Order: sequence, then structure tokens, then C-alpha cells
Amino acid sequence: MTYDAIIVLGNLMDSDGILNEESRFRMDTCIKAYLENEAPKIITCGWNYRDDSNIKIADAMKAYAIEKGIPGTSIITETNSRDTVGDAIFTKVKIVERNNMKNLLVVTSNYHLSRTLEIFRFIYGESFHVDGKGAPSAESDLLNESEKRSIEAFRKTFFGIKAGSNDMIINRLVAKHPFYNGEIYPEYVFQEFKESADMKKENVLFLGDENSPVVTYLRQIGENVFCTNEKITSEFINRRDFTFLISYGYRYILRNDVLDLFKNKAINLHISLLPWNRGADPNIWSFLEFTPKGVTIHHIDEGLDTGDIILQKEVFFDSSIETLSTSYSKLQQEIQDLFCSNWNNIKLGKCERVKQTLLPRNSTHKVKDKAPYEHLLVNGWNTKVSILEEYAAELELSVQYWEDYRNEVLSMKNNKENA
Repeated sequence: MTYDAIIVLGNLMDSDGILNEESRFRMDTCIKAYLENEAPKIITCGWNYRDDSNIKIADAMKAYAIEKGIPGTSIITETNSRDTVGDAIFTKVKIVERNNMKNLLVVTSNYHLSRTLEIFRFIYGESFHVDGKGAPSAESDLLNESEKRSIEAFRKTFFGIKAGSNDMIINRLVAKHPFYNGEIYPEYVFQEFKESADMKKENVLFLGDENSPVVTYLRQIGENVFCTNEKITSEFINRRDFTFLISYGYRYILRNDVLDLFKNKAINLHISLLPWNRGADPNIWSFLEFTPKGVTIHHIDEGLDTGDIILQKEVFFDSSIETLSTSYSKLQQEIQDLFCSNWNNIKLGKCERVKQTLLPRNSTHKVKDKAPYEHLLVNGWNTKVSILEEYAAELELSVQYWEDYRNEVLSMKNNKENA
């Protein structure tokens, strides 16, 4: 496989910037992969950790590679990271994302590879492909025990944080990680995220379940969130200083006098691929009507799920194994991930607004509309979706038969009249 870049992690160096054996082995492994055309770029990592030197180990690693004949233009240095976690987050936000890289090869010592891959894959998230390559290294019970303690500490520090979420990971890093919060080394100030940190926090009116992971995420990143499932009025809004409205599983339609108070800052999270299956029970109707499945975040207008689309994602299911319950859960996870990964862009209005397309037939449903089909739910929400699809296929064939029959009768009648 060809990668966009090789990320090589440093170990130690002396005060003159001469790499120790372990760092050299890592660099040699990286250089070999580069010369075999596995990637066009090398990223070296590490800060000036020594008290007796101002040399940054990432720069020392670059110098070593240049001595071995690697063009300096092929090497990018990341000089802020203080450990493996920092290697991952800093390379991601300062280099990889800015250069639209997606496929990465991480090089470190063999004993360190397993922990490194777990950390990198968590911090990068599922949008990136991360592989690893181990360099020769010493093995010992002491090293293995140290690796075990370190990965347990990592899991504890980042427990409850969403994989791939830069904001959540950085906030936890500077709050809890001793290499960055001032406990061991001087506190690290994320100047490149100052705009994000200083960004005005929203006073969010969340219409839905207060226990939603969306609410948990918003509160973790410092947004002020007020939750309610009750029907709201403009008078209710005017008594409070709300700046953003998020609807997620809310059962009431919002009136224009409420929406007018939010000036394009009212959005809804809907578990269908709009414009298909607006309204109630979108998951059920997507199988009954053979429509595309997915999730959508959209602006709220006076209609029922008719506002401009902000973001959406198509979701695919294996009908032979999925039930209504499992497919519903997957859609909920997809909409939550889509929201949490894009919240900053949503609230800053950076997402393109897309008008919903017109469909040839109505695709809006009320709660009562599913009543004629409830007999199909033989196992309740654990009913396989294939049962709904089979029924829909039979119904579609029946409709098509009678449509063909009607057209045949009309054709015969017209032929008789023209005879």
C-alpha cells in the first residue's frame, strides 16, 4: 500500500543532537520504507526535551535522514509533541489535516508498536487509515510492563472521549495529561487553538433527551446547554438568553415566531436521508418504501423536516441480519458522530446549505400512518427488516399488476373507440 506520509517517533538523543541507537533504528526503518516508495513524505516528531540543549529531537531526526541522502524537502518536522499522545494529536492537526492526508504509516520500536497504534487510531479516528511498522529494539519484562502501565493510563485519561474528536481530545489533554497540564513539564498553550478556545460559547436550547450523547459532548466542550422535551413558545425563549437551538427526537413542530428568534441557528438531527422519509418513524418507512437510508442535519423551517440540508450521510444495512432495533441504533450512532465531528463548523455557519430536492411522490409520514403495518412487527422492534422489505416487494408487485391491468383496459377501450 502507498501512504501519504510516514510518521516516525523519536526516542532519545544527546545534547549535541546525536540520536541514540533506538532512534537511529526507527529512522533507518523509516528511510527504508521511504526509499521503497511507500510514501512521498516523512514526518519526524519531538520537542527540545533536554535541559542542556535547545535542539528538538524532530530536527535531529531530520538531520540524520538528510545525512542518509533523503531530500530535506521530503521531511516535515513536528516539534511540539512530548510523548506518543502528543505525536498523534500534533501531527494530525498541524500537518496531516492541513495537507489532506488520509493514509499513514507510523514507525516506532517493536515493543512500542501496539500501544502506538492504539493511541494513533483513537486520536485520528475512523476517517483515517493508520498502519504501523516496527523497528528492531530490545525486549525486556521491564519495557513490557512500562508499556502496559502507559496504555492503561492513556485509556483512563481519555475515557469517555469520542475517538477522532480534536476538541474533546485537546481539552482532555491540557486538563489531565501530566506532560501538558504543568504537572511534569511546563503547561503547553495551544496557541493554534486559541481561536477555538476563545470562541464564544453558545447558550444551547436542546429539545430532546437530556441523557443524549449529543448533550454530553456539548457540555464536555464547554457549551451551556438547557434541555427540555416540553412544548416551547416564543415567550419561553424571550425569558432566556439562548443563542442556538438543536432539536433531536423532539415531538413538536416549531412555529415561525420561535424560529425567527434564532436567525438560522435552529437545526434538527433526523435519522433519514432527506428528502426521503420526513416526519415520524423514518427507519421503518425506509424499509417499507425501499428508499435510501441515512442521517441528516438540517436547518429548521416551518415545514416538517423540509429545511435546507447542512450535512448528511448515507448508511447501508445488511437486511439479512438487521432488525428494526439494530438499524435504529446504528442510525442514532451515525447522526451523533456526524454532529460531534462537525459542531464547530455548524455553529460558525461554515457548512454549505443545500436545498432539498423534490420527490416524485410524497415521503412524509405521521405516527398514525404505520398502524396498517404494525402486524408485520411480529417480534416488536426486534423484527428483522427483511420482513418489511418482503411485504413491500409483494405490495409493489400488486400495485404494478393493477396499474398494468388498468392501462391494458384503457388501451383496449381506446382501440375500440378508434375502430
